[in-house]
Amino acid sequence: MSDASGPLPPPIDWAAFVAELEALAEASLGNRAQGIKNVPAAADQSDAGIQLAIDQVAKMTLLFVDPVRLDDLADEMRARLAGRSGKPLPARQPAAPESIADSAEAGRDWPLLADSIADSGGCLGSTLLCAGVAVAAVFVLESLLPA
Repeated sequence: MSDASGPLPPPIDWAAFVAELEALAEASLGNRAQGIKNVPAAADQSDAGIQLAIDQVAKMTLLFVDPVRLDDLADEMRARLAGRSGKPLPARQPAAPESIADSAEAGRDWPLLADSIADSGGCLGSTLLCAGVAVAAVFVLESLLPA
């Protein structure tokens, strides 16, 4: 059967497609992919259900994973869904919030963070704060390195 736009694509084997999305997440994120892999697996096995799951992937936050990587993964998942369903590729979703390195205000709060660490007894007194500062410092340093 065909309509004015051409032949209909073959029906999608949703179990195989979900397995493909899980493998894509694993390849992209390695051992950080477990939470991502659960989202499509738990979704309604339909075009709309998988699209909602992909939208959730783009909005997730994973420790030590740049939000841009999640956006790119979601875009690749959308492209694969569009290819399977025969629909046009949707426009790229809005980008994730800027990283600290991209922000115009990147260095503004460093004195406040240093004062906070000193006031709370140093890194031993504020382990989580020190870990956050270390992660932020890595992002800033990575932005300064040549590509």
